Amino acid sequence: MSESEDPEQRIRDLEQSASAAPPPGGFHDGPYEAPPFDAAPTAARQPGGPDRRGVSTLLFGLGLLIIVLAGAAFLLFGREPTAGTPVAAIDHSAPPRPPASTPAPTPRPRLTPPVIPSPPTIDDTSPTVVADGGSVSVSGIAEHRTLTCTGGTVEISGINNTVEITGHCERVTVSGIENVITLDSADVIEASGIGSRVTYHSGEPRIDSSGSDVTVQPG
Repeated sequence: MSESEDPEQRIRDLEQSASAAPPPGGFHDGPYEAPPFDAAPTAARQPGGPDRRGVSTLLFGLGLLIIVLAGAAFLLFGREPTAGTPVAAIDHSAPPRPPASTPAPTPRPRLTPPVIPSPPTIDDTSPTVVADGGSVSVSGIAEHRTLTCTGGTVEISGINNTVEITGHCERVTVSGIENVITLDSADVIEASGIGSRVTYHSGEPRIDSSGSDVTVQPG
């Protein structure tokens, strides 16, 4: 066996080559020193990998949030009433109350208009005496009068009046609308207005007529 094939010599050459080789990661002037056996190797952080400290902090925060939410839910929904706190009992057997009804409006009393009595119709058929030197006036609407004249004066006005005069008058004066006068006799007859008619039975009176559709005639 040659010297080059000696195994022991080959092992010694390999050990010398290993001791003379530089440590990994760069050149070193001195001999390579191996790390102590009691020192724990530090795990190098791989570039781009997750940070274990950040992940731990995130998990701790999530756990704390879950605990806080569970406690709040227990206080709100799972808390039983303590002794001495009155709890309103619900009677499910009682019938429901009917809804409040709006009161019906009170009817207003009907106002009855007062009854105004109509004025009585004057139908004075009893004769009125007109003495010598006296005067009687007849007016109104649709009146019927009877007069007895002994030398006095009669004045007639109004609307649709009917006057009968017996005896002899000193003067008869007629005005108004559609009055009808009948007399026995008179010294003077004066007629005006609208649509009046004067009829005398005897004598020749002095007639003074004016107005519209006014007639004075014997009859």
